[in-house]
Amino acid sequence: MTQTALQKCSYWSLSETEREEVNRSAPDKNAWDFHIRRNDSGTWEFDEPSLKTYGELLLGGTEKVIDFHYQQQSEVIPDEWSSMDMTVSKLPLRHETTSLTYVEPDKIDPRASVYSDDRTGGRVWLCPWLTNIMFDPAPEKLYVHLTLVS
Repeated sequence: MTQTALQKCSYWSLSETEREEVNRSAPDKNAWDFHIRRNDSGTWEFDEPSLKTYGELLLGGTEKVIDFHYQQQSEVIPDEWSSMDMTVSKLPLRHETTSLTYVEPDKIDPRASVYSDDRTGGRVWLCPWLTNIMFDPAPEKLYVHLTLVS
């Protein structure tokens, strides 16, 4: 991912020492819930205030996969007013929208992970925040539930 895109996220603006402190403070959870919103640049983003994270971007192919699932639920193309609730779990979910299968570490930043969306076959890039804070190490399988909000 481009350095400019990552710097937009507040977590990435922290010093290395501050990021390490945030990483240590993250709870060990099997599942995380987020409210995601599509921005005017065509990517999706979320906030996690407890981990000093605002505007964390979902990009690198992830935005296209989320767009697909949004369209499946809404029958319209997502725009800057679109939003969804998202659960990401390392354990199977009762009502999952899709699952993701680990492919490889990112070639540029091995702390990031590349997954394949099992429903669409699309490439999903999960930044180091998602695979080093949420789940460490990156699980072989992630389960995702998306619920249309607007």
